[in-house]
Amino acid sequence: MGAQVQKSGFGWLWFAALAGGLWGFYGVFTALASPQLHHQSELIFLYVCRVYAVIGLPYAMWMILSGRDHGEATAKGIAFGIGGGILAAIGALAVINAVRITKNPVAVMAMVFALAQGFNFLYSLIFQRPTERIRAIFLFGIVMLGFGSWIVQQYKPGALSGKTVELSTDWLLYTVAAAACWGTYGANVRMSTKHSKGSHYIPLACVSASYALFGEGMSDYFVIFPTEHWNLIGCLLAICVGFSGLGGAIFAIRGNSCADSPGPVTVMPLLFAIAAVVNSVVTIGLMIAKQGAMSLHPMLLVGLLVLLAGGYIVPKYSPIKPPAKK
Repeated sequence: MGAQVQKSGFGWLWFAALAGGLWGFYGVFTALASPQLHHQSELIFLYVCRVYAVIGLPYAMWMILSGRDHGEATAKGIAFGIGGGILAAIGALAVINAVRITKNPVAVMAMVFALAQGFNFLYSLIFQRPTERIRAIFLFGIVMLGFGSWIVQQYKPGALSGKTVELSTDWLLYTVAAAACWGTYGANVRMSTKHSKGSHYIPLACVSASYALFGEGMSDYFVIFPTEHWNLIGCLLAICVGFSGLGGAIFAIRGNSCADSPGPVTVMPLLFAIAAVVNSVVTIGLMIAKQGAMSLHPMLLVGLLVLLAGGYIVPKYSPIKPPAKK
């Protein structure tokens, strides 16, 4: 008999919603931190890495060493966890750079989460075979998620700070790179959990260690930066970016590997849809608070509703069903 994935009392839907909600703040905090730190993307990323190193890794190791985690470390489990963490870190740096260029988290994150749907679907199917026939309505739901994100991007509001930069090769490449890296996250952490005999914290430790190594490798470079690049508000906002990423990672790992989880083919589309909606709503709310009443295109609301509809259709008609309750 294979190792059983640890049971959860919340269910994968709760974990996906919490992860999506936290990741929805990622682009927002990045857009707020960037001007405070003179648009030094690597400096924001350094603080993100520090959060994983100082909070994520010790927390995961404490849970493992205290006996609260009942898995077992294996070479395959660690390899998938480290690989997932490296790709996640590269994706994070790409997102931070894309937001720096556009100054508009709605535009960037909508496209990242839309493109990540396709990468997630194709990559996840390598490791997770459908238990039922893939129906047209499921594929339609995937298309709705991508189309809704595209509508949001097309009818996005202005920049959160400064002037929005329209579509360019640079930020488009960063966006595609981020989507490709983050689109593999769900499958990698699920496989890490599977090969770690059901552990949720070995994957988290591996992901956190990957970020920590990135941060350690970059730390010497930033010592030579002029002191004006270090701004207390900017540093705190960059730390918030890290907490948003780490909190989302903890819940994403649980959502993709808890006992009732249908896996990343179903979990990640819902997670990405929630993140895109939260990102858009929070960004617009901050813009209204800063600039007062503003005119929003009705199609922006249509795009958000299409995203929510796709987020409902995909898990409901997923070809991969959760394990039967015993």
